[in-house]
Amino acid sequence: MGAIRLEAAHRKLLFELADAIGASLEVAVEITDARLRSLARSELVPVEGQARGLRPDLSPRVRVPSGHREPIHVPAVAAIGLPGFWVVPIYGVERLRVLLWILDGDADRAAVEFASTAASATVRGLDAAGAFGAPSRGKDLGAAGFSDHLAEVEGALADATADGEFQYDSVSVALAIVVEPASAHFATADDLAATLWRTAQRGAGTLPHPRTLVAQHDSEALIVLAPFPQDPPSSALERTVAVVQDLLYRSQDVGLYGRWVLGSSAAIRHPEGPARAIWQARNAAKTGLRLGLSGQVVEWRLAERYHGLPQLPQRFIDDHFLTAELVGFFEDPEHGDLTATLESFLEHAGNVQAVAAERFVHRTNVYHRLRRIESALGVDLGNGHDRLALHMALIAWRMRGTAATERDQLVR
Repeated sequence: MGAIRLEAAHRKLLFELADAIGASLEVAVEITDARLRSLARSELVPVEGQARGLRPDLSPRVRVPSGHREPIHVPAVAAIGLPGFWVVPIYGVERLRVLLWILDGDADRAAVEFASTAASATVRGLDAAGAFGAPSRGKDLGAAGFSDHLAEVEGALADATADGEFQYDSVSVALAIVVEPASAHFATADDLAATLWRTAQRGAGTLPHPRTLVAQHDSEALIVLAPFPQDPPSSALERTVAVVQDLLYRSQDVGLYGRWVLGSSAAIRHPEGPARAIWQARNAAKTGLRLGLSGQVVEWRLAERYHGLPQLPQRFIDDHFLTAELVGFFEDPEHGDLTATLESFLEHAGNVQAVAAERFVHRTNVYHRLRRIESALGVDLGNGHDRLALHMALIAWRMRGTAATERDQLVR
């Protein structure tokens, strides 16, 4: 789903539409692009005795289910002072284009549906006129470089190489910048895209243009480097990272984005080429963002340990790998040493001597802690299935963002 990129006149028209709907309903109404996630995280779930409804939790995000077209009501949560509201997905000719936020949970559903009809007509007209477009910069790759399908990325790279925009020998390395927008409001979406584009361009300046490719799309940017044979890939990447990190830190005050992560690929040699480097860098950055590693550089060699697990929905991960007992154990402050010891034990494939060295304790102490873990959780750490289940549970728990222990081993 692309970000919205509208001319000022079109943007003004949508704001006026929101004002008109708000005046008609006598409530506050806002229109944003479909990426905004700033009020409450909710999911469609069966509610006993009712039709499918929404069960909000306490984290500050909202999820509009793919393909959902009906108004979504999020009830008030008095415990945290969250008022009720409606979220109305508005589609253009085909795609979800904007979200209509009606900031009054008591608004009549019939009135909400009428507002949806009025907004849909306007958005469809703008969409048919080509007013909507994904902000994507870089004639080198454009949006194709951000596809999850390697064949599409390879095609974009082949075009760039044929046009003389990119030149590489046998080694390439990539850096991906992935951010969480602080807001996806019309007024800031394009500013964010422009900031990422400038940042990527400056970062790529460490090598001559034919040796670099730069592209930006939505809240991601890419830099592909093809160092000269005498220039070690790691050195070129380190220079680029230094420039990009500095620019990101300095531009944070603008308030365009919240968390950001840089993902770096391994040095990729033929026959796989730069498309594989891009894929690795993007997945490393997304893994880091999912694990809460804000402001860090996540290397592919470390991110690949998760084997794509962070790309799965959190609810799926929780349901398959976590239990209330495990969460309670991991989050109990009194079990901090046990959890850290268990994680080290699993990371070192059961090598107690390595665990003792890492935790700065005697091996006897490690054995004692492992016995306590087995007793508390009812598991056998000598059993491969139990060890696998515990390792997956620890990873799932980390991705919930509730871990308090350091995760420096994932970043450099």
